[in-house]
Formats: sequence, C-alpha cells, structure tokens
Amino acid sequence: MNAIIDLKTETDICKVTIHVLDQNGSWIYLPAQVEITYIPDIDFTEEQLKNFPKEVKAVDPLKDKGARIISIESKQKCRYVKVVAKNFGIIPPGNPGAGNPAWLFVDEIEVQ
Repeated sequence: MNAIIDLKTETDICKVTIHVLDQNGSWIYLPAQVEITYIPDIDFTEEQLKNFPKEVKAVDPLKDKGARIISIESKQKCRYVKVVAKNFGIIPPGNPGAGNPAWLFVDEIEVQ
C-alpha cells in the first residue's frame, strides 16, 4: 500500500498511525513493514523521495498477533506524508491459505 497525504500546508506533526486488519484465518496479515516519509512543501519526484526524512518500523506479523494499530512517533514539519505498508508475503505452511500471497487491509491513516 502506497499513499501520499497532502496536508495542504507545512504542518508540525508528531505521529502517524495506520489501522490494519489481522485476520489470518481469512488470509489477512499485518504488514511486514511500515515506512513513513516526510516531505516538505516543495515539488518533488519519486526519485527525490529517498532524500527526505524517513522512519521505518518492522512488524513481525507472526508474533504481533492481534495488533491492529501501528504507530510511528516522530516530530517533523512537512506538507506531505508518504505511507508505505509492505505486504506480509507468502503465507507460511501450517496456516490457512499456506503457499498463497497474504492480503493486506488498511482502513485508516491518522496524522497527528
């Protein structure tokens, strides 16, 4: 999942939270990783995104069962917030849907 949120003006933020569904019986898994990029009030290209401040949070979908909210706290001033949630990947053996790609369901992104 890739999303760029336009806050319309440079804004002080302190936390980005994504709400996800964790329902392994339906092949829905937490993301393996969440990456937040903070972009100032400028025109930018995809190539330039690697030069802006970034926070990465690794998630272990097999250990963090039940987690439905993933938050990254970081005081930043930005206009745009890019949120990338990387899919879990292939469902491991012994689980419903084993050998198939997992689903990733994100229903809300909060910027505070």
